[in-house]
Amino acid sequence: MTGPREPLAPAVRSAVTLGVLVVLLLIGLVWGWRSLTAALPADDLGTTNTGICTVRPFAAGDTISPGDVTVSVYNASGRSQLARATMNVLASRGFGAGDTGNAPEGAVVDRVEVWSTEPDSAAVALVRAQIGEPVPVKVNRPVLGDGSSVVVVVGDAWDEPTGDAGAQITLETDQDVCGPAEAPLP
Repeated sequence: MTGPREPLAPAVRSAVTLGVLVVLLLIGLVWGWRSLTAALPADDLGTTNTGICTVRPFAAGDTISPGDVTVSVYNASGRSQLARATMNVLASRGFGAGDTGNAPEGAVVDRVEVWSTEPDSAAVALVRAQIGEPVPVKVNRPVLGDGSSVVVVVGDAWDEPTGDAGAQITLETDQDVCGPAEAPLP
């Protein structure tokens, strides 16, 4: 049987405590230095988030489908909830849902128009194919929404999309497409 243990002398106890604290400090310094000097994570993998959509690069020959494109819809008619109803149809066809709301005061749209700063983009062509031709594309219109490069503006004569619900576009050139943030990378 062993006898009672003698308590450590105060000087020894202080030395052990100090030693443990120094080891913890060194571990913290090493971990902190490694974290500070580590490369930044590349979460975006070549994408840019603009708010309602994420810009992704696509290469010539890639095919884009509605799931790759975010669309915003605005109402230039006197009919209530027309933008929301149109967005619901486009979203049911797979498009990313951007913003909806009323078009700027004074906007005159008879049936439907696409407003974009990139009128020749594949995303615009895909939206036009889904809506049904002919759909005029207007440039130099007020910027609407929070980043969607394709804006659909509906007027009093608009009913609903009549185009090919399964339309896809094969890119002829490299293009950036603003699509849903949760869409898979190309």
